Amino acid sequence: MVKTIIDSAFIKARSLPGAMEHNCTFLFGDLNFRVNLSNSTAREAINEKKFQHLLQYEELLQLRHARDQYSSGVTLHMTEEVKEALSQDLLISSFKEGEIKFPPTYKFDVGTHTYDTSRKQRIPSWTDRILYKDDSNRVKLLEYTSVPGVSMSDHKPVSAIFEVITKRFVSNQTNSALQSEYFQR
Repeated sequence: MVKTIIDSAFIKARSLPGAMEHNCTFLFGDLNFRVNLSNSTAREAINEKKFQHLLQYEELLQLRHARDQYSSGVTLHMTEEVKEALSQDLLISSFKEGEIKFPPTYKFDVGTHTYDTSRKQRIPSWTDRILYKDDSNRVKLLEYTSVPGVSMSDHKPVSAIFEVITKRFVSNQTNSALQSEYFQR
């Protein structure tokens, strides 16, 4: 499962002409990473608001931690799937994410705030994510949160507010001329 997610989210991005050739790149959406715990254990942690404990079992964060270990030559407790995924030159290590301080955003009964009660009983997870790559130190994450009040989907939306410093493409002289022309109208 992890390899499939990485293939669809990260490796395909590399194959798009110019997709990764920017000073900053944002990757967001349903990335489909899951929490690897039993449903009852995950729900109990959610009820007790023990999100940090739950995040220890979250696939994307585990993969990032494993990437650090793999780079150092430590592979003792990694599954073969994770080792295989990490042996590739992954973009995943170049992306950042804000600290997750909100409850899992998936899977809810549509129109409610109740985690999945269907026969499948999906394990609540943080599948919806906002990642960013900043090669120029021009991006500052100001807020990363979910919007729990929205209930028209089986996902709760995730939002982020960034401050992005852009390059000036117009000289100060041209900018002044444009501003004075604009304001004289």
